[in-house]
Order: sequence, then C-alpha cells, then structure tokens
Amino acid sequence: MAHLILPLASPASRSHLACGRPVEALKEAQAAATAFKELGDVPGQAAASSSAALAHLALGQSPEAVALASKAPQDLAERGLRRACANALLVASRVYLKLGERDRTMQVALELQPSSSLGANDRMPWRDGISVPLRSWKVLRLANKLANWLMPISGLHAERGCPPPSDRACTTRAAIRSDRRRKARRVQEGKAALPSLLRIAFRRAMLEKECCLVAGGRSWEVGFHLAAFVERLRNSNASLARALYDCMGDPNDSLGEVLYGIFCGPKVCEDFEIAPLAMERLLGNFCNLQLPEPPANEEVSADELSSWKNVSLDFVVAGNARCGTQSVLNNLYQHPSLDFTSGKSNEDYSLFSQGQMSKFVPTKKLLGTHRASYRGKGHDTQLLGLNNPGIATYPLSYYALYLMKKVKMIVVVCDPLRRLEKLFMYQHYCHENFDEAVRRFDAVPRHLNHRKDCDPSTRALIGVRRMWAKAQAFGAHLEELIKLLGHERLFIVHQASLRKKPGETYGRMAKWLGATEPFPGGMIFKRYNFRRGHRTDLCKNSTVQNVLQLARIAYLFGFALMKAMLASEYASIQLAIQWQEQTFFQPEALLELRSKQSRCDMSEELVEGPCGLSDDDQSGCPQLDVAGAV
Repeated sequence: MAHLILPLASPASRSHLACGRPVEALKEAQAAATAFKELGDVPGQAAASSSAALAHLALGQSPEAVALASKAPQDLAERGLRRACANALLVASRVYLKLGERDRTMQVALELQPSSSLGANDRMPWRDGISVPLRSWKVLRLANKLANWLMPISGLHAERGCPPPSDRACTTRAAIRSDRRRKARRVQEGKAALPSLLRIAFRRAMLEKECCLVAGGRSWEVGFHLAAFVERLRNSNASLARALYDCMGDPNDSLGEVLYGIFCGPKVCEDFEIAPLAMERLLGNFCNLQLPEPPANEEVSADELSSWKNVSLDFVVAGNARCGTQSVLNNLYQHPSLDFTSGKSNEDYSLFSQGQMSKFVPTKKLLGTHRASYRGKGHDTQLLGLNNPGIATYPLSYYALYLMKKVKMIVVVCDPLRRLEKLFMYQHYCHENFDEAVRRFDAVPRHLNHRKDCDPSTRALIGVRRMWAKAQAFGAHLEELIKLLGHERLFIVHQASLRKKPGETYGRMAKWLGATEPFPGGMIFKRYNFRRGHRTDLCKNSTVQNVLQLARIAYLFGFALMKAMLASEYASIQLAIQWQEQTFFQPEALLELRSKQSRCDMSEELVEGPCGLSDDDQSGCPQLDVAGAV
C-alpha cells in the first residue's frame, strides 16, 4: 500500500509552497508525517518528511532541510523500499542543488543509476494494483521523475509561486500534476482505513483550486491520450515519436493509455485552447520537445473544475446494496414532498459512477450531466434526493458528500449473512438453469459463458472465507460515516424495521429529511426487488450457517478455532443501530442482530408466494406492520 499513497503524502504542503506560504506548508507536512506515523506507514512518513525539507528550504532553514532530506532515503533504503527511496533521493537532490552542494548532488545522481539490487525481471507495483515487469530502470526513473515534475497546478517549482495571469493568448506558465484518479481508487479500495489521507487529499485539491483562482486563472481537468498521440507521430514524425518514447517510455507500459491532470490557465482561455496548451507544456517542460502541430481533438480533452457545493441535492439513499435500498426509494417517492433525480425505481450514477468516484473536485461537465439526467416528478417538490447504493462503500464518494454541507444520507443495513448469500448467488452459484436464473436476476449474464467457475454449494464460502468477508465488509464505513455526519446528517435504518414497522419507519424517515406533511392516507408500503424461497442451498445447510456466523462447530471440519467470519460485521451494525437510538429506536433490529437471525430462520422468507418472485420484481409485496395492518 505504501507505493499507492506516496504521491498523496503531503499534498496540502506542496499547495502551500506553490502559493508562497512556506510556514503553512511546514505545518501541513508535519501533520501529514504524524498521520502516516500513526498508520505505521514508513514510506508515507518519509515522503511527508521530504516535503517538510522543501518547506524548511523555502524558509531559509538549510540545516533542517538537509537533515530531513538526508534521513528519508536512509530510512527507506534500510527497509528495502527501493521505489520510495528513489523518490526521496530526487527530493534530496533538489535540496542539495538549491544549496549549491554539487558533490552531494552528484552522489545522489549516481545512486539513482541502475544498481545490482534492481534486476531486469523484478516486478514493480503500478496502477490499479497491477505489478508490471521492470523492463528497464528508465521506467522506474520516469515514475519518480513524474512525481516531481508534475507538481501542483500553480507552478513547476514550489519557489516560483502561483503563475501570473496572462492578458494575451493562452501562454501562461502553469504545471500539470499527475492524475490521482487511479491512485485514489486504490486508496478507496482500502475501505475507510485511511481517513487522514483522504482529508489531506481533499484539502489539497481545494487549495490547488483556490491558488489558481487567487492567481486570476481557471482550473481545468485535462486528459492526454498519449498512446494515440505517439501512434500518430510514428506515421507523421518518426524522429519526434522516438524522442517522446525515449523521454517517457512506452505509454502503454508506464503511463497507461490516458494521463489525466489539472491545469491552471487564464480566465480568457476556453477548453479548446487549454487542452493543446497543457499537452504542449507537458512535453516542453518535461521532455524538452516542441510540437510541430497541436494534438488532435481526440487526443486531448479539457473540462473546467467546479465545486461540490454547486450540487443541488437535499439527501441521498447511499446504500447498503442488497439490503432494501430499492424499497426505500420506491416508498419515499410516494411522499408528496419528496422527489428523486432518476425518478422511481432507478439508481443515479451521474455523480458517482465507477470512473468518477475518485474525483476530489467535480468538473462542470459532470455537474451538467447530473442536472440533465433529472427524471423526477417534473414539478416543484420540497426535497430532492439521489439513489446510489454504492456511495456508502466508497470513502471518496461520501467524503465528497460531506463537503456538500447540507446533504443528508440514509443508509440501510441488514443481516450480513443475507447479503453474503445474495452476493454468492449472483456471482458464483451453480444454478440448475442459468437462463432462468438470469431472467430472475439470480445470476449475472457473464456466468452463462463461465459455468465451470461456479460452485454447487455455499460450502465453498468456508474455504475462501477471508475473500468473501472482505467483499462483505461494511462496518468500517459505518464507523467513519458516523464520525463524519453525526445524527443531523445520517439516518441508519435496519431492514427489519422496514419489514415489521413500515408505516412508523418511513414516517420517521420522511420527517427527519425535513418533510412537513405525512404520507398520503391509506398509503401501502411495499417491499421491492427481493425473492422468496431458497435462493441457494445455504438455508438447507445449517453447518455452513454456523461456521459463517459463529464458527460453533468449526472443529467438525478440522479447522482451528477461529473468530466468526462475520462477527465483526454483526457487532458494527449493532453498534450503529444503538447509536441511532437517539433519534429512532429499532427494537426489532436489535433482536435480530443479537440472535444473529438470518432469512434462513424466517419460514415466510423461504416459501414462494404470489409476490417476491425475482430480484427485479417491481410490483412489490405489501408489508404488514407488527399490529397486522397494512
């Protein structure tokens, strides 16, 4: 994980340096170093110390700068963290060069040359958790050089400060920082274990945008399709293509097909001017190359940055998937004061889709697409909501929602074993009739072509329980959401409350959202997108249930006594429901959680009936409250 979070080590510190605030930069770097130390992340701590060295240098505190710049590479080298060490050495070389210590600079340069400790066949962690062969030292060197050359948007070097706005054509001096999208996606896959890093990253993004605004500029997200650009150059200018290849290496190997970044340009520039300029500056500043002609439209893109505060929303149904979010959406949609951006029965991924979840700052195009996707009631309502069950499991998404100051969040939780069975049924269960299973939404279509990959029994969950537990994990997100939003902005409801007391539950939910009137008289609350009956063999196999829930009879399989696979999930959900008692008491939910009741313990769930026929059943099943009335 260290190599993934190194580029985010002290981003706010670099932004302060770029804006000419070395004192603030030093404080941020020291805070980042402390956060990494608490996380036990040596490379992150070393990277933050390197940023502190640059801050000391800007303050004229040479001894402190040299001490920190020298210590970071030593600490990393001792632990064999070669790539992080190379990055720290580059920072040290900047410090030595600035102080005129040519001998020490040369020594660092020699250390950065190919060494016997890096073999040609070594594999290095790269993008999206992929390890790639280290074909040459040049690829590794490029990765480390980019981390320093693609500095914050406000200037190529911290000591230059923010770029002055230009009154003429788009020729302002600006810099491009490497895209955080893929790196941030890997950070968010670490669940909510890195809140300090995410706060630092969001703070940095806002400071960069602020710095550009103070300089009289506009901030843009720019994309470069380097692979396509190099391919075209090979046909029109082979010598330039070779020079670009020598400078950056094979784009498909080292940079990926598209490199995204942020560019700060003058207010007078439009997107069609900014994108070619950004490419020109990247190649000119990094590779010393001049473009004979501007890149083609399909090779570059530019979209001006906006702010999360410009999103017009009042609340979100943020998850958890497979727990009843569709029922919450459809029932709340019946309230006269509540509306949803995508109407009834639809999920909205216009703001937080797979390719957009890692944005620290939204673009104007993204917000425009979100507004244009509105498919609600079409008339004025009191409150507007968004339904996206993936938000609650992606820290970058709910941190963005946190910045939308007034937006409230509804999170639905349920029995972990119920969710686990449903996930297994979708992805790995060997259904007797795959075509029928796909029709009933019991399986995803891709399994029709991979039948050998399926498992005939949920007993397979026991053998790979760690993998499934990781896919199931939600408790850490709940804890972080509670810390972030508090009772004023977070409402956690258990599926048991929706099933057994629908009238009271939905009424309290609507009132908490701010609705000033009740649901219509005679309102029938329904349960959607679920299926009764045996979905897999789980409920026919008490042994598997016990092992997954309690590990009570694990010894029958010869396993060592272990902690229950889902015990921490049950505990986290129970604590969350107890925390919610201050605004909404849910005794039915607590009873199910304490006794670890699953759908296998509910006879009515296992008998097929006139409704609840598939996971795409939009007709819905009327829900009876505990008194027996609909």
